[in-house]
Amino acid sequence: MLEVVKQKRITKEELLSRVSEESIYNMYAGPFIEGRAKYSPFRKESRPSFSIWRNSKGKLRHKDHGNDEYSGDCIDFVMQKFSLSFQEALDKINRDFSGVITYRPKIERAEPTRPKVITPKVRPYNNRDLVYWEQYGISKEVLEREEIFSVESYSIEGKEYVVGDELCFGYKFEEGWKIYFPMRTNFKWFSSIPNTMLEWGEIKHRDYLIITKSRKDRLVLSSIVPNVANCQNESRSLLTEDNLKLIKLFKKVYLLFDSDAPGIRAAEAIAEEMGWTNVHITGYDNVKDPAELVSRVDNGREILKGFLNNLLTQ
Repeated sequence: MLEVVKQKRITKEELLSRVSEESIYNMYAGPFIEGRAKYSPFRKESRPSFSIWRNSKGKLRHKDHGNDEYSGDCIDFVMQKFSLSFQEALDKINRDFSGVITYRPKIERAEPTRPKVITPKVRPYNNRDLVYWEQYGISKEVLEREEIFSVESYSIEGKEYVVGDELCFGYKFEEGWKIYFPMRTNFKWFSSIPNTMLEWGEIKHRDYLIITKSRKDRLVLSSIVPNVANCQNESRSLLTEDNLKLIKLFKKVYLLFDSDAPGIRAAEAIAEEMGWTNVHITGYDNVKDPAELVSRVDNGREILKGFLNNLLTQ
């Protein structure tokens, strides 16, 4: 029997030593088959886009392919589903499982999956492509250096999709591609890249590191200050052993995620867990990240420059 812990703050490690990841996902996401898509628990949809699978270290992870913000581990899932902070999610699970006999249920597993093969057909940038990136101060030369390409079609596992009139870009990695539709609200990303990957800008010293949540935001920030890296989404997927070995080389770490509710919750949880400093872009309507500040606010780049200078001289 699992009893409520009579302490002020339960830790993730203690909780997961007594309640399995499988039990948590079953409780809050419903029955699932590892590696097989099911309907999203976050919204109504016409085709299944949500999956739970086991990574190379044997840990369960989830991802909603219709909204990249909904990804991570079982604790992230509870945070996302119930709009809770990291500690609130731990406390909820602890309460909900009080008096419940916990066990590792027999989980039906789909056949082991490999990353989907995504192959884009790229074309020269047109004026519309360049205007889109120029609003963020990102030039054609930077796009070429960062291997961000304009896409006219792409294939997933051999099935081809024509982009048509949509803006579409391909981010190239050694491991594969991410396809990006910037004007969409759902299904903005198709990726064969691990969510654990960190991308690094120019590193000049070890006094600080700024970690933001996208390549676009990294490019905006890196045009002003060095020592910027970006993860792939706003979850604890960046907290791998290999990533942390590098991050711990820096004296101070700033986490700069979106200033909307999901970004704030995620950043607060990670910062609290790791002892990092959580910062946000706030005070501007319809602006939640560095790229939007530059593109939507008059003199936004100078405002961002002042924000960063103030942050790094504290």
